[in-house]
Amino acid sequence: MIRFDFSEWDRAAQRLGAAVEQIPFALSVALNDAANKTRQRLADETWARHVEVRNRGFARYAMRLEKRATKRNLRVDIIENPSLNGRGNLALHAVGGTKTARKGKLAIPLKGSVQRTGRGVRASQRPGALIARTPKRALRITDRGIFVGEGGKLRLKFSLEQQARQPADVPFARDFQSMMREELRSSLPAAVARAMKTRK
Repeated sequence: MIRFDFSEWDRAAQRLGAAVEQIPFALSVALNDAANKTRQRLADETWARHVEVRNRGFARYAMRLEKRATKRNLRVDIIENPSLNGRGNLALHAVGGTKTARKGKLAIPLKGSVQRTGRGVRASQRPGALIARTPKRALRITDRGIFVGEGGKLRLKFSLEQQARQPADVPFARDFQSMMREELRSSLPAAVARAMKTRK
């Protein structure tokens, strides 16, 4: 969780002409607008700069604006889309950690051994498909991994591991802070105008 000191934004709203009683509403409008734009920028800029992007729509789908601000609760939450069931591993990319197989072992493709698409390893080259289409005489599955005979030699296609280390390679927290500040500055004037327009 990242906290902002909203006293500076209170003062900024007042300088823009917001009445005191309308400031919480104005800030909630600006915060929601800024959070939505920040979510898009985290997907389109931060994610794209730090990982090899094969599916351009994945990051936007994977990040969800879960909680929106109200005038009584100036808080927004951007989370990993629950429908992914943790498979997006966004938190691991942010802080680093260990991927653990939910059952069996993780099949980790060796670099250059398989083709990838926007949805990961090409379906025809995933472990199950690879095993199904490879003649038994050319297939070896050991504790070390999945080997396929090519050119008279057994070549390792997937290593089998219970766990795999994921480095912290996407600075979500750092970029969230800077992007939110930028977007709040941009969103606040329109939010103040809207708040004053609806003032009773």
